[in-house]
Amino acid sequence: MFAALICAAFVTAAEPVLIPLRRAAIDVPNGRSSHSVPTQHGGGAPIAVGPVLSALLLMQGTAALTFAAPVTVFAAIGFADDLAGLPAGRRLVL
Repeated sequence: MFAALICAAFVTAAEPVLIPLRRAAIDVPNGRSSHSVPTQHGGGAPIAVGPVLSALLLMQGTAALTFAAPVTVFAAIGFADDLAGLPAGRRLVL
């Protein structure tokens, strides 16, 4: 329960701060897009950081790292894809 509160507090505080920064990263739709209007990138960053922060604060030793490391790696892949548009094959390999 405490972990959920930490996550919620972090996401609630971080999202409004990041909205102006996300306006710099706009995805313009193309033929393969599932959206039809330009869409901001990076909204999932605080949602990925919240659980990692909770794990590092509340879990002990290797349990925290066992959870935090893969979540961080997948969040970094998603963020790189948001910024650079990684090809599908590279995303699959990563």
